[in-house]
Amino acid sequence: MTYLPSEADATALGFDVAGGPQSQRRSGPVRGPIILLVCLVGMVILLLLGTLLFGASSHASPSGSVDGAVQAATENYRIAGVNVDELSFNAEKSLVDPHWAIFTAVPVVARGPQASYGYELFTQHRWVVVEDGQANVGCAAAGAAPRVPLSIIESFGRSCPG
Repeated sequence: MTYLPSEADATALGFDVAGGPQSQRRSGPVRGPIILLVCLVGMVILLLLGTLLFGASSHASPSGSVDGAVQAATENYRIAGVNVDELSFNAEKSLVDPHWAIFTAVPVVARGPQASYGYELFTQHRWVVVEDGQANVGCAAAGAAPRVPLSIIESFGRSCPG
């Protein structure tokens, strides 16, 4: 035996006799714009929390970009009076501490400046060249403290004498 709802049952369940939803009239303010506003505010809050917790972009990593390290090294050489157009700069961040990077400056012309390398530290939202040269860069001179931590030097496959 199949149960067929009566007209009164259908009306009580919110359907008209033809089976479609009944239209309901509301009195008072329109809720659509309020719901939309609440959703937008919620999305903005989630976006802000995500930015604070996870950073705004790849540029907002724990330290600056590799491009920033290259630019800082290039500017350091330019200020020292080196013709930077005769050098090719490259940089790599340390896997031990991403606040440290090594850069290389390699001549692109036959009689250009000598090849060199150096270490940079990301501090106060910018890369700063700590030390550069041709050999034993960052290593401690006799009786002095090293300018670059040995763990950073070794993270780039380099070592200090002695």
